[in-house]
Amino acid sequence: MQYDVATQDPEQMLERVKTIGTIAGTMDKNGVVDTEQLLAMAIGQVMPGAAEKVILPKETATQKAMEEERQLIAELVAGVPPNVRENDAHEMKLQVFQQWLQQPDIQQKAQQDQALGERIQGYMKQRQFAIQQKQNATIGRLGAAPTQFGQTASAA
Repeated sequence: MQYDVATQDPEQMLERVKTIGTIAGTMDKNGVVDTEQLLAMAIGQVMPGAAEKVILPKETATQKAMEEERQLIAELVAGVPPNVRENDAHEMKLQVFQQWLQQPDIQQKAQQDQALGERIQGYMKQRQFAIQQKQNATIGRLGAAPTQFGQTASAA
């Protein structure tokens, strides 16, 4: 049996969760940290019991992101300019979009319809910019890009 008196201090526990999040974000290159559990733990420290109410199961969140991307694709085809949100599942949504874009009929349509091609290019730029901003946040926090093993590159 283990007991840590620090678990009774919400501020100290929140600081620990932040530290774990920082370490996981910079060093977990193989995806071994369960970020969903870490998020649940962090929310639980801020407001006990809230995590169960506000965190979607991973499968539900994935399905929701895919449906949102399909809706965005339909809007692009219908002539609605893209609008990429700052906090989003950028990598997953970009992958869904690229799969759609690889279809021969879609490629032909984008080449024939200049406005659609421009909306697609605008979307790709927005999504890639958002991904780059996320990476820049890590680089800004560390002072350098993380290496393969999670350490920052040393300046020689």
